[in-house]
Amino acid sequence: MSTNDTGAVGTDDELGSTATDQETTDEESIAELYGKLEILQAENQRLREEYTRSQQTNYRRTAFGLLTVGVIAVAGSFAVATAQQVLIALGGTAITAGVLTYYLTPADFVTTTTGDALYRTQQTNYTELISALDLAGTEIYVPREERTPSDTRLFLPQHQDYTLPEDADLDEMFVVTDDPSQRGVALYPTGAALFEELQTAVDLTPSETNSPEQLFTQLADALVEQFEIADRIVTSVEDDHHSVIAVTDSSYQYVDGIDHPIASFFGVGIATTLGTPARITVYDADGTDVILECRWDNPDNSKQ
Repeated sequence: MSTNDTGAVGTDDELGSTATDQETTDEESIAELYGKLEILQAENQRLREEYTRSQQTNYRRTAFGLLTVGVIAVAGSFAVATAQQVLIALGGTAITAGVLTYYLTPADFVTTTTGDALYRTQQTNYTELISALDLAGTEIYVPREERTPSDTRLFLPQHQDYTLPEDADLDEMFVVTDDPSQRGVALYPTGAALFEELQTAVDLTPSETNSPEQLFTQLADALVEQFEIADRIVTSVEDDHHSVIAVTDSSYQYVDGIDHPIASFFGVGIATTLGTPARITVYDADGTDVILECRWDNPDNSKQ
C-alpha cells in the first residue's frame, strides 16, 4: 500500500494504473501535436509552392512577350531593308531581356556569372541601338497614367535638349512626334519586374511614398536583402529632387551602357511610386562598385 500527498491510501496497482493512464494521455497529446504540425507544414509548403507558381507565371508571361517582340523585330528586319540594323538590334535586346526574365523567376537559381553574361549581351544590343538611331543616351524612367511598374517606360531621347512625349506616345517603341525634341525610343525597363515583385512583399503606404528617404531605404534594402543583387547599398537624399546611391559589389558589373538592373530598379521605383520622371546617371564606376545619381522632377512631362 502507498500513501499519496493528500494522505489518501491506495494500492500499488491503482497508482500504477494512474501513471499508465497519464503516460497514455501524454503520448496521445504529443501524437496529436505532431499530427497538427505535419498538417501545418504541409499547408505551408503548399502555399509556398502555389505562390512560387503564380510568380513564375507572371515572370514567364513577361518573358514570352519580350521573346515574341524580339522574334517579330528580327523577322521584320528581313522585310524592311532600310531599318534592318535597328530592328535586329531591337530584336536582340528583346530576346536577351526575355531570356533573362525567364531564367530569373522565383525558385530558380542563376549563377552570378550567367546573369552577368546575359546582362552584358543586353548592353551590347542597347549600345548598337543607341548608335544606329543616334540617340543621346540619356535615361529617363517615365511613369504612365496607371502608375504601375509594367506601364513605366525607359525613354531614350534622340536629342540632349529633349521634352518628354505625351503618355499615349509612349505606347509605341519608336516615339516619332511632330515635335523633334520628343522623339526617341520607349522601352520596357529591366527593373520593372523586380519592383513589381517588391510591391507584393512591401506595403508602400501613402505616408511612406511621400518620403523619398523612406523610399530609397526600402529600394536599397530590397536589392541587398531580398534580391541579393549587391552586398551593400548606401543612399543619401541630398534634397527633395536629388539623391546619390553608392553600390558595393554588384552582381552585375557596370559596363558602358544603359538600364543596369540596379539603376533601373531605382528609376522604376521612383517613377512609379512618386509619380514623377526619374533620371539616372553614372557618377563613378569601377567594376562592381558604382556611384549613381538620381534626379526626379514634378510630373509635368517636361525636362527641368
